[in-house]
Amino acid sequence: MLTIKEMRSLLGLTQAEFGAKYNIPIRTIEDWERGVRTPPQYVLELLGRCALEDSAKMITGRDEIMAPDNEEIRGTNAEPGQKLMETILLDGKGDSFGIYQINRDGVGREYIYEGTALLQKLSHKVDGADYDLIYVCNLSETEIHSETEVLDMIYERFNLDLPEDFRGHSLSVSDVILMNQEGKTKAWYVDSIGFTELPEFVQERKDVVDLSRKAESKVTESVAAQNPPQEKREQQKPHRGR
Repeated sequence: MLTIKEMRSLLGLTQAEFGAKYNIPIRTIEDWERGVRTPPQYVLELLGRCALEDSAKMITGRDEIMAPDNEEIRGTNAEPGQKLMETILLDGKGDSFGIYQINRDGVGREYIYEGTALLQKLSHKVDGADYDLIYVCNLSETEIHSETEVLDMIYERFNLDLPEDFRGHSLSVSDVILMNQEGKTKAWYVDSIGFTELPEFVQERKDVVDLSRKAESKVTESVAAQNPPQEKREQQKPHRGR
């Protein structure tokens, strides 16, 4: 895994430039590089992914780094910033909620817009890997009530008053609302009538995030080996005799 200093060297950026690029206070970067503080592992992994993608764009002009051809992963195609938000949603301590919708390119399209009663008849199972995280939002103090009240408010808002930055469809049957209240995380399926709790969904999404991290670590290591930081490249240059 690349260190912060190696990421900067890879991109040819000073601490100030690196901080401005990724919206990180320069004092935080200084503390990380001096070992005064340690960045969380998931932050380091996501920053490494961003740095490698930006480096690849500089070198090849391509928009992204492709995963190895033999990797077959469902539900792991989110942007690094989105993955960071999902990690906080799943493991954080704040009051927040996320909206998940079925990835139409995956097997989940077989039960999109279907209620749980029909799914049981067809022997279909809701799988967290079939979904994409579409939106994350904090719960305001006025919205923190009983689970049923919060779910009803979210459903109404995402049908009648969609936020401008919301990119999904109006909340519908087969969508999932994941709520984190005081560190307790539960997932609810928007059903034909009301909401049905999905006891396994949270762990399934954690597994998706973990699988994504492992796959990206392989990509990171592979690309880092092919593109060593500037300091190492300088050391590898042959010295000419005088």
